[in-house]
This record gives sequence, structure tokens and C-alpha cells, in this order.
Amino acid sequence: MELHGNNVDVVKRYFISQINKYMVGSKAPVANDIPKPPKNPTYWHSDKVKAVKVLHEIGVYDGKSLSKSKTIGKLKVGEEVKVLDIWMKGKDKHDMSRLKIQFKGKTAWITGNAYYVESCYYLTGDGKKIKATKDGNAYPQSNLTGKPTKYKKGDVFIVVDNVADKNGYARFKLKSGQYVTARRDFWKFV
Repeated sequence: MELHGNNVDVVKRYFISQINKYMVGSKAPVANDIPKPPKNPTYWHSDKVKAVKVLHEIGVYDGKSLSKSKTIGKLKVGEEVKVLDIWMKGKDKHDMSRLKIQFKGKTAWITGNAYYVESCYYLTGDGKKIKATKDGNAYPQSNLTGKPTKYKKGDVFIVVDNVADKNGYARFKLKSGQYVTARRDFWKFV
């Protein structure tokens, strides 16, 4: 799953292509069965989008006009990035969007096309209640170090901020002042 960006559909297609390859006895690799981007893509426009996860490898640019800007890097499938701002244009501002991000210490831009990126809903929880789906620890530092306090599955907390540690890992800052991982498999909003 991790190698394929935790995308269930991509993993399914990968396994099917591999099964087909061995069923026919072919030694040549089967082409990756990833669909082409839609002709009329959906874009991200909500200011509630605090972070996105990359679904298909994308370029990172030094300006919001991607076709006229310089490519300064790439984001791989499965990477998550914090969204600093969203630029929109077009009819009702829904024809196109660009996401302003931090990339290697610089401000950069990526497409807001929902084919390439999906919203990381767990980073939009400021002031929301979260409920633990498994036992875990809350820490005094955002990099999840220091003496932890244990919590149990079912415990409920209030999120006061969404942060990332120095490595870019998403964290919830709790009302208690402690930090917990923002991994989706640890929490649900209530």
C-alpha cells in the first residue's frame, strides 16, 4: 500500500496487472493501468483544505502559473504537504486552482487538480473534537518526544491547532497543550 501511495484503487490495478502478467506467462512488464486525468477535472477551492496528499506524481513550481513557471522539484505519490493558501480563477473561481505550499524551505505552487491531490481531512480539525480509535500517547513536544501521557481508545480531545514537526509530520495540538499524531488510523472526528 505504501509503495502505491496508500491508494486502494491503484493497488488493486497493480495486483490485477501482475496476476495477468503471470497468467499469460509474459516476461515483459504489463503497463501500469492508471487512468488518465479527467478532461474536466475537479479542483480544490475550500479554505478548509489545510493539507493535501499526492495521488499521482506532480511537479512543484516557483509560480502559480504552472505553464509559465520554473519546475523546482517533484512530489511523489503518498507525500503530504501543508497548504498555505489557495489561488483560484475562472467562472465562479471554480475552473482552476493552485495550492501554495512550502517546499524545501521556499514558497512553491502545485496544481489543485483533485486527480493529483486529495484533501487530508485530518488537518482541518481546529476546534474540533477527536476520538481515539486505539490506545496511544500524548507528548509535550510536537516531534512526539518527552514524557508521554497515555490515553485509551475512546478518549475524546479538543484540537486547538494543526501543526507539523520539523520533518513535516502532521500533529494535532490538543487543548491540554500536548501533541499527538494526526494519522487517520488513530482518530475520528466527533
